[in-house]
Amino acid sequence: MKTAAGNQSNPVIRKSLKERILSPSYSKAISLAAVFFFGLGLVWHLIPFTSDLVRPLTPFMLLVFGVLAIAPFIAVDGVRLLLWAVASYAAGFALEAIGVATGAIFGPYEYSTVLGENILRVPPIIGFNWIVVVSGCATLAAFLVYKAMPGVDGGRGMRVIRILVIAIVSGILAAAFDWVMEPAAVALDYWTWLVPAIPFLNYFTWFTFTAVSTGAWATLTRNHVKSFTLQSSYLFVQLAFFSGIRIAIVLGAQL
Repeated sequence: MKTAAGNQSNPVIRKSLKERILSPSYSKAISLAAVFFFGLGLVWHLIPFTSDLVRPLTPFMLLVFGVLAIAPFIAVDGVRLLLWAVASYAAGFALEAIGVATGAIFGPYEYSTVLGENILRVPPIIGFNWIVVVSGCATLAAFLVYKAMPGVDGGRGMRVIRILVIAIVSGILAAAFDWVMEPAAVALDYWTWLVPAIPFLNYFTWFTFTAVSTGAWATLTRNHVKSFTLQSSYLFVQLAFFSGIRIAIVLGAQL
């Protein structure tokens, strides 16, 4: 016969993995870790002796922190956003492979092996980083749109308008992010442009791909992003890293 004490539930309730990933403490911990490691990476990239040591770690860092950053993004909607991520990876990688082969998508350019060994002349991590950048721009755009247009939660017509505006804002954010990143990425030998100046086509493609991918996300997701997310935080961490590299280049640093 069970005692009354035996019938009492355990006061310590274990959270599921999904609950842990979606908790504010998870986002805070990953954000702080990203700031620390990317800040350390920035310093080490600027020191000639350590630069050659840390540069091969770039794809590993992008993969680890990318997975940690987008985990809540995927967990919110489960399978439907996992499928979105797989489709975005495939589309992003295919776009890059065609772009490198033809020069018709972004302009003429080629990748080195700093970001890992190439498949079809493209590092596999690039397709994954498209997911990371799009998720950061998409959630930030959604946050900004809901702040600027509080009445956007209306009927079906307003939902379509909301998706279009979020997609456009996200595309603009991605193009701006790439504008900051490009000179730094070239200086770090991630890739090389085969023309004197970075083509406008590159930024147009960044805008278009991100806007389309964001539109698909905004259509699929049930989560109305009305707060600053981990994905946006991680986007700013990367932005700060590349900004630091650009400033160092202007000041005459040799990378």
